[in-house]
Amino acid sequence: MKKTLKVVLIILLVLLLLCISLFVWQRKNISALYGAVKYSQEDISTLIADNEKIVSEALEEYPEFEIPDISESEMEALEEGKITQDDLVEIVLGKTSLEEAIEKKEETTKAEPEQNADSKETQPPAKTSEQTSEKTSEQPSEQTTPSKSGDEEISALIAKIYILKQSYGNKLDALVQQTRSEYWAMPKEQRKDISKQKFVTTKASQALALEKECDAKVEEVISELTSVLKANNKDLSLVDSIRKAYDNEKQLKKSYYISEYLD
Repeated sequence: MKKTLKVVLIILLVLLLLCISLFVWQRKNISALYGAVKYSQEDISTLIADNEKIVSEALEEYPEFEIPDISESEMEALEEGKITQDDLVEIVLGKTSLEEAIEKKEETTKAEPEQNADSKETQPPAKTSEQTSEKTSEQPSEQTTPSKSGDEEISALIAKIYILKQSYGNKLDALVQQTRSEYWAMPKEQRKDISKQKFVTTKASQALALEKECDAKVEEVISELTSVLKANNKDLSLVDSIRKAYDNEKQLKKSYYISEYLD
């Protein structure tokens, strides 16, 4: 009897732990649902705008850094492959223009096939060990390529985070628009509540995949930003503010779309 009771208690404990784990894992989604019920879409839009103050207030102590201003045309050029993420960082930091970056990318793309063809036609003869040693001895021992200053690195990494965040938002918006289009293209008899629920559930998995992908990329940049801030004796509270603002905005966006679904 005691043995049976012990087994039952163990099973209940395992189930309890699973429930707690599930709640913790889904806590942010539960909060997003609560926000969708509590606030209107207009209220949520205001909260998203106010959320940006978390980072701007943290940056008040660092006048050398600012929240990057990324235009729709710049993001569109990135998403269409006309420029790279590094190009967009340079644009945001004012080191080049969108037009110059696109032109440079086009020139590089055209030059690559020609360079590959030339390298196949004329392969240089292999150097002897004596020639290699002479060449090495002529080279300076110290690296002459100038490195970015700490402030430049920090500005570039902040810009990268905002580029990733805006790219995620654009992809999520596109997914929502696609979901709407596909849903209204369905025959009227299939657009019942049960069909709608199943349809949205399948799209939710795609949204989750986008979120996980963006989270991984943002955390990678945040980790690098933390290292650079430490190396330059900067306050790490900036990292906490950026992460908090990022998490809050994701949750608010979920609330916005859920509230649309509930209407």
